[in-house]
Amino acid sequence: MKKLIVLLMASLFGWHTASAQTSADFNVDSLEYILPDFSIGTVYFHNGDRSQALLNINTFDNAIRFIDQNKDTLIVKNEDEVKAVYVKNRYFAKWQRRYVELVNPTNDTSIGIMRYINAIRKANVGAYGMASETSSVSNISHMNDVTGSTYKLKNKAAYDLTYHEDYCICKGTKIYLANTKGFQKIYPKLKAQIPVFVKENNIDFKDLESIKKLYKFCISNQ
Repeated sequence: MKKLIVLLMASLFGWHTASAQTSADFNVDSLEYILPDFSIGTVYFHNGDRSQALLNINTFDNAIRFIDQNKDTLIVKNEDEVKAVYVKNRYFAKWQRRYVELVNPTNDTSIGIMRYINAIRKANVGAYGMASETSSVSNISHMNDVTGSTYKLKNKAAYDLTYHEDYCICKGTKIYLANTKGFQKIYPKLKAQIPVFVKENNIDFKDLESIKKLYKFCISNQ
């Protein structure tokens, strides 16, 4: 299985995704990182190098954080050169500044999940026309801009936050949205059966467990 996942990680480039699930009502602190805690993991780089550290993946800027010998939490300087991450038996492929977790890999196919938080600054106009931040949704210490650059906030600011989980289906270098058409493209021999299965089983493409049900059907009948 490790060989399969490594092959999938190496081929996850040039594909299409879109938001499958979003939520504006969530616990920011619990979702600031993809993993529940910092754990020993391996970072793979495009030049073939690899590095181990106590690490996690931040959902605000989708960058790796690691803990150094002084127990300081730092960001990886050469983030743009990262290819994939393996930590606690979980595999994440890097794609356009975001990390996609490969789940339920079977043969040469896999489901992918991309988790991230979008933030839009929010400020109400108060007395004397000054911006008021009294209705802050959450105070956060760092943020990424539209170019992907990361910076620290000098002052506490208010943001409208939305949590996203994007689901996709992949086979080799082919990656598509986790929907009926996407599954049909990955499993062309089941083109006629997939819509029937989706309808009869009320497959919800916004729900990962429901997607797994369709995925299992395709694997068993391809």
